[in-house]
Amino acid sequence: APAEHLWLFSSSEAVANLRSLRPQADWSASQALASHPRIAEAARSAGFASVAVVPPTPQAVLQWLLQARAYNPDRSDRDA
Repeated sequence: APAEHLWLFSSSEAVANLRSLRPQADWSASQALASHPRIAEAARSAGFASVAVVPPTPQAVLQWLLQARAYNPDRSDRDA
C-alpha cells in the first residue's frame, strides 16, 4: 500500500531500487520528499505525483510535515 506512507528519498538510486523491488506498484497516490531537485525528478518519473524538495535535515522534514498537517488537518497520524 504505497499511498499509506510518506517516502523520503536522499538519492536517485533509492528511487530506482524501490522501483525494482516493487515494479508493479502504483505510486501515483503516494507522497514523496526528495533532498534534491534531480532526486525529485527521479521520483516523478517513477510515478510519484506529489513530490516536494526539502533540505536534507530532520528540521526541514519536520517543518514540511507540520505545514502539510496545517494545510490538511483531517489527515491522521497514520497518513504522515
